[in-house]
Amino acid sequence: MKFTLIILALALLAGCNDQKGWSEGNKQSFIKSCITDNRSAIGEKQVNQYCDCMQKKVQERYPDYRDADKLTMSQNLDITDACALKGWSDNEKTAFMNSCSETRQSMGDNKEQAVTYCDCMMQKIQAKYPDVTKTGSIPNEEMTIMARECIRLRKGSNP
Repeated sequence: MKFTLIILALALLAGCNDQKGWSEGNKQSFIKSCITDNRSAIGEKQVNQYCDCMQKKVQERYPDYRDADKLTMSQNLDITDACALKGWSDNEKTAFMNSCSETRQSMGDNKEQAVTYCDCMMQKIQAKYPDVTKTGSIPNEEMTIMARECIRLRKGSNP
């Protein structure tokens, strides 16, 4: 996620030691830096799992940590995708609910109506798109159908 910072961390690690491979210190430094860089985006519960995966994948590709700073953007994206946590983190759920609720209230819903609508939308989207990274490609037609069902629910009608 934070490609530049990962490369910087790898470069710093590479200069620290003449030992080949990855020492425990190298692994822990990588993971700690990754956690710091990604905690707010991923969430406290899942960041450790993500960063542990990232460290292992980088080490698989570059068994000698001194070579790890050669990681390209494309390779970083491949590793990030492989380590991406499927599903929605608590932070992503909260961000969706906050954004959706604010939008619905600006459109005239009261808070209860907005929360009911947004909860419905989040459940429908999560059911069809359990991988949050795929939600950016939801067709407008599909979003409209889900929205209509949730609006009916919000108004007290059966979807």
